[in-house]
Parts: sequence; C-alpha cells; structure tokens
Amino acid sequence: MVTINLPIPLLFGSNVSEDWAWVGMPLGIAIVTALGFVLCSGHPAPMRKLCYGSIAVALSQCYPLLHMFVGSIALSICRGLDDVVRLGPNMDGILHVTAATIITGIGLILPSLMLGYFFGLILKMSRDHR
Repeated sequence: MVTINLPIPLLFGSNVSEDWAWVGMPLGIAIVTALGFVLCSGHPAPMRKLCYGSIAVALSQCYPLLHMFVGSIALSICRGLDDVVRLGPNMDGILHVTAATIITGIGLILPSLMLGYFFGLILKMSRDHR
C-alpha cells in the first residue's frame, strides 16, 4: 500500500528539497513504514482498515487536494521549527525533509484509517440490513 500512495507526495517533495536533502524522503518513508509494521503487527483489524482506506487516498491522487493540504501543513511545521536560521524557501537539510516526510505520512495515514473504518461501517450496515 505504501507504494501506491507515493507518486504525488514524492513529486511535490522533490520540488521543495535542495541538493542532497531529497535523501530525507526515502528515510522518512522507511521510518513511517517501519512504525506501521510495528504498530499493525499485533492488530490485524486496524491494519486491514488502513489498507482499505489507503486505496481511496491513493485514488485521490488524481485530484491531489488532500496530498497538497497535508504536505503544506508538514512544510509549514518544519519551516516553523527553525525560522531563525532559514535562508531560503526550500527545505535545505536532510533532517527537514525527513521530518516533513514523516509528518506528511502520518497526515495521510489518519484519513486512510478513518476512511477504512467508514467503509467497514458501511459494509457492516449493509450486511445487517439484509
């Protein structure tokens, strides 16, 4: 599921990172993925809900308002962390890009999880109605 949710965030992320800072994107993705495996390994039901919801979030990349909104929030948070030493509009450090990637990942996981539970509720209601 991780790979189908990556194209748009990686495209936007590569446009705001400088020089070698892009290395923070795969690093952030690896951290979010590892945390996901650890958190979901003992909880299969939320993991399934997350997978179902992430399909909808992945499809929303055709009109990526959610991705742009979450990415903008992540960039604002990371830029706000060190406004004192900021020299330009782009993310110029691996730490900045890694933090922005992790925040973006969490920001896309939460709606995926909510949508997964919503889809599960709809399916349950349709089965109970029969």
